[in-house]
Amino acid sequence: MVRTAKIERFGTARGRLGFAWDRWLAYVTGGYAFGAKTNVSIVPGALLASSHTLDGWTAGIGVEYAFAPNWSAKLEYLHVDLGDKTFFSGLGACTVTSLCQVGANIDLVRAGLNYRFGPVWR
Repeated sequence: MVRTAKIERFGTARGRLGFAWDRWLAYVTGGYAFGAKTNVSIVPGALLASSHTLDGWTAGIGVEYAFAPNWSAKLEYLHVDLGDKTFFSGLGACTVTSLCQVGANIDLVRAGLNYRFGPVWR
C-alpha cells in the first residue's frame, strides 16, 4: 500500500534560551509546531484523500552575531516532529491502524538577517 503526505505549509511557536558574549549569542530553541493543509492519499491518484492539520513539537540550536548597530545574522538548525495521525479509519483497508497512519519529520537549516528598530542597547 502506498501512502503519501504533502504538507503545503507549516509553522512554529518557539522560545529561545541562550548565552551571550561580546557580539555573539548561542541558543537553544523549542516549542509547538503544526503542518497545515496536509493532504494524504493511500494510493496516489485515488479518490481516497483527506486534508488535516498535523501538530507536534520542534527543537533546535542556533548562533547569532551582531555585526553592526541594529543588524545581526543568524544560522539555525531545527528538527520538526509532526507526530502520527490516523487517516481513513472507517475504511476496510485501514483495519490495521498502522496502514493508515501518516506523520512527518522535517529537518531545516536556516540563515537569517535581522534588523532591530529603535535605539541600540549597550
